[in-house]
Order: sequence, then C-alpha cells, then structure tokens
Amino acid sequence: MMMSRLTATPRRVVMQTRGFRKGNPIKFTENHQNHGVSAVVYADNSTAMIKAGKVAGAGILALIPFALALSPSALNTPVDYALGVLIPIHAHVSMNAVLSDYIPKVHQLPFRLSALAGSAAFFLGLMVVNVNGVGITESVKTIWREAPKKESH
Repeated sequence: MMMSRLTATPRRVVMQTRGFRKGNPIKFTENHQNHGVSAVVYADNSTAMIKAGKVAGAGILALIPFALALSPSALNTPVDYALGVLIPIHAHVSMNAVLSDYIPKVHQLPFRLSALAGSAAFFLGLMVVNVNGVGITESVKTIWREAPKKESH
C-alpha cells in the first residue's frame, strides 16, 4: 500500500493483470453440448439431461409423501413404478456431475460408462422389486418396522 500525498490514509495500488483475455468468453470450450447417446454418457453436459435430472429430483420429492401415505394398497403401485424410473435418472445425472468434478478429463470415459452401467443395474433392480416383490415403498418400510418376535418353545 502507498500513502497518499494529501492524506494520511493508505491508498491501494491496483496491479495490472497479465494474460487477461479481452472480449467475450467462448461458450463450451471445454464442455461441449452433447446430443443423442453421448448426452446419456456425458449427462452433466447436456441441457436436456440436466433438466431431466432436476425434474426427476422434484418428482421424487413430490412422490415420497404419496408413497408413504398410500402404502400398502394397490394405489401405491404407479407411485412405486414412477419412483423406480425417477430415482435412477436423478442418480445418473448427479453421479456424472460428481465424476466431472473429481476425475481428470482423460480418465472420465471409463468412469462415466461404469456409472451408466450402474444406473442401468439400479433401474433394473428397482423394477425387479416392483414387479416380483412388494414394491419400493414397502421394502423401505420394512426397515422401519420392528422385527417380529420369535416364539420360544
């Protein structure tokens, strides 16, 4: 800091910035917009997939109270199927955002493909629970219920 000649208060000296690029920044120089199949693999770089992830998150938030209130009844079946679709979509888009933040660019593709495989397995697992089991909501509710007491003879 320098002292001003007229006052005894310090005056800040602005340092010049070197290498500053003038003009408007170019959009998507590193993150290219993806379409089609690459939009699913690079889900955090596609505006459609980001929007789908946000809609899925809002849908999950809206459906959970209905699922808890309607379970165990036949009215809960469509809610469980909707949750079985929305949860993997939200998880896939969110996991791709985490991968792009923490994995170097040169190593991202194998991790993104494994995240896609994990999201597909997650979707299939939730559908198996819905089709062959008691449903997602009842499966979660069994965690909260007390275990049945065993009778000793």
